[in-house]
Amino acid sequence: MAHVHHTIQAPLQISDCDCQGEDCPTYVSRQRLARLGPRLAVETAAKEPPDSMYMNELVNDTLVDPRYRQYGVSTLYIRQILEGRSFPNLKRHWEKPVMGIINVFAGIFKARPEQPQDTAIRRELYASYHAIIDVIWKDFGYLTPIGETADFRRRGVSKMIAWFLRDDPPMKLEMYEPKTVKLVLQCWLATPPDSPTLKDIVTTVTMMFSPRDHLGNSPPPEYLHTAFSAFKISTFVSQINFILKNKNMDKESLCREISAITEFAKDPFLPHLLDAKVHKQVIAAVRKQLKASVEDANTKELLTECGLFIQWESTHTMAIFTELLGNTYMVEVGVEALKLAHKSQTYNAEIWCAFFEQIEHSMTCERREACDYHATPEFLHAARSSLERVAQPTMIALFPQNGVRSGSKMKYLLLWKGLVSLLGITEETIRERYRADRKCCNLSCPTRNSGAQIVKKSTCVQCKAVFYCDRECQRSDWFIHKTECQRLAATFVE
Repeated sequence: MAHVHHTIQAPLQISDCDCQGEDCPTYVSRQRLARLGPRLAVETAAKEPPDSMYMNELVNDTLVDPRYRQYGVSTLYIRQILEGRSFPNLKRHWEKPVMGIINVFAGIFKARPEQPQDTAIRRELYASYHAIIDVIWKDFGYLTPIGETADFRRRGVSKMIAWFLRDDPPMKLEMYEPKTVKLVLQCWLATPPDSPTLKDIVTTVTMMFSPRDHLGNSPPPEYLHTAFSAFKISTFVSQINFILKNKNMDKESLCREISAITEFAKDPFLPHLLDAKVHKQVIAAVRKQLKASVEDANTKELLTECGLFIQWESTHTMAIFTELLGNTYMVEVGVEALKLAHKSQTYNAEIWCAFFEQIEHSMTCERREACDYHATPEFLHAARSSLERVAQPTMIALFPQNGVRSGSKMKYLLLWKGLVSLLGITEETIRERYRADRKCCNLSCPTRNSGAQIVKKSTCVQCKAVFYCDRECQRSDWFIHKTECQRLAATFVE
């Protein structure tokens, strides 16, 4: 299960205007609320349009002043949603009342221990939930557009649903019905990963689809099948791949997306995720982030989330494990996790150690009938090829610094050395892999072994089969290459 904390983000503040002039609608509305007081303010709001500036300020004050709840503001918001009317191409009549309901819940949460009147308010909201969802459902098309306005509309719907999901297990179980499920998925998949609203939206996704919530409760047994039936699977997987290819995504956003995707990396979604190569896109997106940005606190989180996702995928079948090894950058990402753990005092890469240990187990397990993981020729080829590409620089990076052999740090080197040895990887096979991949064949190449990118490559003039990043690498490798150069040249001529 992805380790995303099910914390609902800050309540919604609609306006932050600091004007103090009579020509400012926000200022005038604040003054009006102050003059009326909470009881009269709620009564007056019943005659106000739901999208008025006065309603803006009432929604804001709902959070900070519990008297608004006492005088029935939640009943007002429910009535505005159920009885209001929207017009085409305008803000939906339910948007501000939905924000008001969010702030009613947030105000109750702040005021804990909960008062009897607040308990009654929550019951009233719970009783109205399905009717509220029916109203929003009719405006489903307004949750699909691209743009900031629609992003904030999706965040409002998601946050309201999150509050209903939060603290009442019987209420939560009622919410696993097609309309709510599809609204949650639509709000997530239609919101770009660089939107500031995404954090709240993904929180709702993980709250709803995590196998166990913050209270230790589980969703109904068929909750993923409900989601599968509610949302067109081809749209689901194509939208996920579209999100993962977003060029403006940072590490934090990618962490959130992967944590949400992981909740669906099981049946009935898993075969479709695999067919759409979502696993490949996840690993490619993580690798891109690792190469493009400096190491920071989000790097550990990103590697952990990626590891959790891979854990679901790789433990499904041997065929999937082989596919991940052979056709993704999974080993390369896992190596980065080992290298980070080797340097870090707080990160231990347990998930990725388990991944590499699984490779070893597949080659050494003798329980043929009791275990499904036994290395096939295809698996061995995929594992050997993947590890050969990074074996040498990884060994160098994991070697103890300053000769200090700390047991906690040595385990990463020993794990790597054991796996390399078990796969029969040698200097000769590594050089052959570099040659086949048209990479610099100098095993001591300082550019590759430091983790930097090789920008330009040259070819040995005589054999035209071996590659180097510069003249110095060619000189360094000549002692080894001279014994094969003539043979490779003859092969090239043939």
